[in-house]
Amino acid sequence: MRILTIILSLVCLSAFAEVTPEQVVEIKKKAEKGDAFSQYLLGCNYLANITIDGVDRDTEEDVKLYRKAAEQGYAPAQYNLGVCYYNGDGVLKDPVEAVKWFRKSAEQGYAKAQYNLGVRYYNGEVVSKDPVEAVKWYRKAAEQGHTFAQYHLGLCYDNGNGVLKDSVEAYAYFILAGINSDLARKKRNELEKEMTPAQIRAGQKRFWELQVEIDTKIAEKKKANKK
Repeated sequence: MRILTIILSLVCLSAFAEVTPEQVVEIKKKAEKGDAFSQYLLGCNYLANITIDGVDRDTEEDVKLYRKAAEQGYAPAQYNLGVCYYNGDGVLKDPVEAVKWFRKSAEQGYAKAQYNLGVRYYNGEVVSKDPVEAVKWYRKAAEQGHTFAQYHLGLCYDNGNGVLKDSVEAYAYFILAGINSDLARKKRNELEKEMTPAQIRAGQKRFWELQVEIDTKIAEKKKANKK
């Protein structure tokens, strides 16, 4: 699942896209003093292989920094450390250790970790295969607007995996995920051909309800984070 590394690198590149050399110096100072967020940012710097102040970065160093931030309970760093263990980037590949860090991050509400933990349960990778547990974690991530989680939750409803089969609910989640996913839009169109007009209308209504719920929860979370 090298796509995890690709996504992670893109996120890290974005994190450092507008950081000046002077700001990097300040970030380094804070990281050395134990600031978890600064350690995380520097870890992103190493993972993205960005060259700043003449020094080439490497994943072994980013693992050290992620670990420091992860051990302080910083959820994004815990997730990134899990990705490094999953792919063997800068550390020996260890799926068990990866899932351990995914879980720590997921339990703190980090959507990417929740989705990836759901995938592990759905596939029975490292943990015992458990569609019900997979749905639980997909839902937590989906409620935060995670597109892939919304799509996979739709698949679960469509196929009756971990939940009762429900075409209306599946259709609603495919619409939701389809805002950002061609795959979800394709699945929505396929399912629509099997539904009655009444089911389609119910699915569209349910989509709007889900969208309002998600927007409300995201707004509440942002408000709480500002306190």
